[in-house]
Amino acid sequence: MPDERWILAFDASCGNCRAIAAAVQEATAGRLDVLPLQNDDVTRWRHETLGADAPWRPTLLRVRESVAAWTGPALVAPLVRTLGIRTTLAVLRSLGQLQQSSRPAAGLNRKQFLRLGAGAGMAAGIVLTGRAPAFATGKASDIPAWIAANKDKLPRRYDEFTRLPMAYRKAVYGELPVAARQELWLEQTRRYRAGARVVTRDQAAALDEFEAFVRRGFEYPAEDFAGRDQFGELVNSAYEKREGNQLFRTLGPSDNAGMAPAGDCSCSTWDDWCDGTCWFRANNCTRTRFGCGDAWSYHCDGHCG
Repeated sequence: MPDERWILAFDASCGNCRAIAAAVQEATAGRLDVLPLQNDDVTRWRHETLGADAPWRPTLLRVRESVAAWTGPALVAPLVRTLGIRTTLAVLRSLGQLQQSSRPAAGLNRKQFLRLGAGAGMAAGIVLTGRAPAFATGKASDIPAWIAANKDKLPRRYDEFTRLPMAYRKAVYGELPVAARQELWLEQTRRYRAGARVVTRDQAAALDEFEAFVRRGFEYPAEDFAGRDQFGELVNSAYEKREGNQLFRTLGPSDNAGMAPAGDCSCSTWDDWCDGTCWFRANNCTRTRFGCGDAWSYHCDGHCG
């Protein structure tokens, strides 16, 4: 209908929401307008359709001779009917700062695989509730308190774990038992194998060796440091450096929140995969037991530079 207009309204006072709104508009190629909840027209339309006590959360509006509005889970169905499944998924991926793909998951290439999936759950939460999870809005200094408050319910499943910002992921990882850490990495390689169009012989060998290392409890046989070096050579021959780092040395997709909590070291001088050099105790960073190198099995004791 030519005079029909679809609008997704966000809280303009939220810095993250402004970036999200821009990503949504780009993902939908202008088919979905984005306006702030504070916009005068949006305020009037929401009042007319949702009442004076309309929830302060993202609102989908259909404007023609009459106006219809949806918030929360109810907005998903009209969004899919209007944009189609692929574009709706692209909206969710954009909300999670994920790369948009016009192909179904089975057709994703290897580089796209680790950018998709985990962030979509957080993105959907922002769309449906209008706010980021509590852990995503605090400062790095809040992490210990969050860990303590959630000590008995720390996420162990891959999807739940990888929804966390990276700094929280690393903090949670250090609290998990070995079996839980093993399962997280093995699930990542399972998903990679399932989503890859082609796995070359060298790539399969690297994956097999990595999974064996994880199953041994993150140990090389008899402190076989030569085995570590050989694995590094195998990964370098099978993958581009960025892809190898993402698959074997980053649990879940990278994010823009930093690779380590503020003040903590972010690379290992024992298993250095920096583009440059891992400088020992750079900026007087705090060493951590886990979180760097292959399968995050090495202590972090420096910063890349």
